[in-house]
Amino acid sequence: EYANGTGGGTSIHHHWAHDCWGGVYADQDQNDYFIYRNVCWSNYIGLVFNKFTNNLIINNTSVSNTTDILFNGSSDVNVSLINNIWHSFSGSYGSTIVKSNGWYPPLNANYVPQAGSGAIDHGVVYPPYTDGYVGAAPDIGAYEVGGAYWTPGANFTPQPFPNSYAF
Repeated sequence: EYANGTGGGTSIHHHWAHDCWGGVYADQDQNDYFIYRNVCWSNYIGLVFNKFTNNLIINNTSVSNTTDILFNGSSDVNVSLINNIWHSFSGSYGSTIVKSNGWYPPLNANYVPQAGSGAIDHGVVYPPYTDGYVGAAPDIGAYEVGGAYWTPGANFTPQPFPNSYAF
């Protein structure tokens, strides 16, 4: 998923990004994006952010990448980095609000925190992105233990073709 320029409130969410150069890539001078509930693995860089303003990066999981998160934000303004799981971090940030981020093993093979993980019930409440959490507090990362296990993509039953709507 690649973003550049003014997002105007665009949400990038509920993606699995793997086996590519950058999982979620918000390029230079991007602003007004909400990036949440994404899982990035086996990429060169899982989450890439360059020189940005007015962005929320919340409840993502980026692990098993060469670099899990690259943050080139020394001039960032009004950026929040909250409830994210990553193992490796590179770069710097300026005025970014940073809460409940880092490495919280163990994780299951499907990237849901396992029993004993520090990610469970240790996230920050941030409505509406953490609404519906299970337990004492939201979990850190893309998945809520005991919550719905989401998968990306369409989840509907296609109508047989031809059908009466096609004519």
